[in-house]
Amino acid sequence: MKSEIRFGVVQWFDAQGNLGGVKISGEPVEADFSLDSRHFLVEGWNAPEFGPNAPILAFVPQKGSNIACVLRVEYKLEVTPSKKTLRRMAEVVAWDFEDSYAKIEQRIASRPVFEVVEFLFYKGEPTSRNQRRVIIADTAQGLHAVYPRGVEKDPLAPEFQSLDLTHRRRFYKRMPDGRKVQCPDPRPRPAGMPEEPFQPTNEEGELLASKEEVAQFVSSRRKETRELIMA
Repeated sequence: MKSEIRFGVVQWFDAQGNLGGVKISGEPVEADFSLDSRHFLVEGWNAPEFGPNAPILAFVPQKGSNIACVLRVEYKLEVTPSKKTLRRMAEVVAWDFEDSYAKIEQRIASRPVFEVVEFLFYKGEPTSRNQRRVIIADTAQGLHAVYPRGVEKDPLAPEFQSLDLTHRRRFYKRMPDGRKVQCPDPRPRPAGMPEEPFQPTNEEGELLASKEEVAQFVSSRRKETRELIMA
């Protein structure tokens, strides 16, 4: 549920009747809510949001409990012989405790940020030295929301060829100590998409040996050394 999340304070709750009232900031009257409308808060793209699942066993909210919620507002026309009244009615359709919202908000804020760097080559040679160009920076979720992985002509794909020009992109993870470490594509891989081997580059975008290739090279050199010793 991506509707606006509001915050309120429980005024009362009747466990037997499974009904309570919550005072929402800015609302003129209490809004009704029940245990049936309880949903777990989950991590959204850049803010907490309500997921589709509700707990099987829910804690009964106490008076004074702080909750985060989504409201459904309706207007009911009441007609009497002397007047017509349009009443504003608010009902909570999803809620969870506010401390859960705060914890998820902290987890979202602590997500690592990735820079996408593009290198440009002409006929296999770098167009210039020190050409490191950051084209976008965001969390893995943010990058995937704007540029989903695996789509046709993915602007963050590892490599794109245009005539004699090669556009090569690599992801760098911003570390807490300020370093930027090259890493594989952190965006979620779609189901059925084959895993792409990570090929690191130097700071000019030129391809380097992968860890697997280095390990294979070291292993082969050790084998050659043993054969020389035995000979």
